[in-house]
Formats: sequence, C-alpha cells, structure tokens
Amino acid sequence: MKKIGCVLSYDIDRYKDMAECAYKSFVKWNPEVETHLLTPQNIDSYNFQFEKTENPGINKFMRLREIMFQNDYDKIISLDTDTITFGRLDEFLDDDENDILTSLNYYIHESTDHWSTPFWELRDVNGGVIQDSANINAGVCCFNSLEALEAVIALSLEHLTHFSEQGGLNEMAFVNKQYSVKIVDAPYP
Repeated sequence: MKKIGCVLSYDIDRYKDMAECAYKSFVKWNPEVETHLLTPQNIDSYNFQFEKTENPGINKFMRLREIMFQNDYDKIISLDTDTITFGRLDEFLDDDENDILTSLNYYIHESTDHWSTPFWELRDVNGGVIQDSANINAGVCCFNSLEALEAVIALSLEHLTHFSEQGGLNEMAFVNKQYSVKIVDAPYP
C-alpha cells in the first residue's frame, strides 16, 4: 500500500478558520492520507532544515519536500487552504504513473522569458470554438516522485519570478518536461 501525505499551511492567523475547514474536508474524504496542517503555532515543531528563502511559495514546496522525505511518502499532495474537498481525490490518489499531477489555474495566459502557458481550443455543444489556457495552479498539486518535486523547486529558484513555484510547475510541464506532468482537470468538455 502506498504511503501518502498531504500538506496544507498558513502563516497568518486570519486564515485559521478557512484552513481548518479545508483540513477537515480533506481528512473527511481522504482518511487514508496522513494530513499535515502547518500553522504559526506548530510549524517550528517540524524542525525544517532547508534554508528559508524570501519567497513563501518556494518555502511551501521546500517544506513539502522535507515532509515527503522525512515521512518516506510515496506521494504527497499540496493544497492551499482555500481548497475545500467534496470527495475523494481519485485523480491524485489513483494515478501512480505521472510524476506530477496538477490542476488548472484561473483562465489567464501567463508567461515569462522561460515558459508560456499554451492555449487549446474546445468546441461547445453548438459547435462554437472556446479557447482556454493551460495555466497550472500550484495550490492544488501532487507529486509521485521526490525527484520531480526537487526539480520543480530547482526550476523555480533558477528562473525566479513573481510566479514562484507556480512558474516552476508551468516550466516543467511545457518546456523542461524532465518529469511527466498531467493536468487532471484538462482539457474539459
């Protein structure tokens, strides 16, 4: 049986109620997953060893990496605390083939000198064309490989912009392609 972890975190107390709701909803539907809620009150107890950066998103992924390594997880899920779960996360829990599993961000095209989110076209029920952007959301993702997570962190640091770890994920998916990336909710009908 796979050993799976999930991490949610917040660093400002005003997010406490929302984070607790996100945590409880995930645990309710995914009881087989060891779930960590990092808070200002308990984060020091994790005794993280990485050198903290000025970037909260990259620090989030570095904490994710240490928790995955320390607990010997086969896969680890990262959820932002505004993510409410309404069922088992089958797309993440049942996929052991792709190195990285992600979800779409808001409909917006984003790019840097190192990556650009691609577009795709879909047809609606009337045959009309809908264009969408394959912009990856770093707030809901899963890593089936510690090495893939480390590679995303490295890309995020190497090509650091305001997109942070989300930039690293998009670059891995659309340019670097060293590890397989699947967007679980795309393309959608």
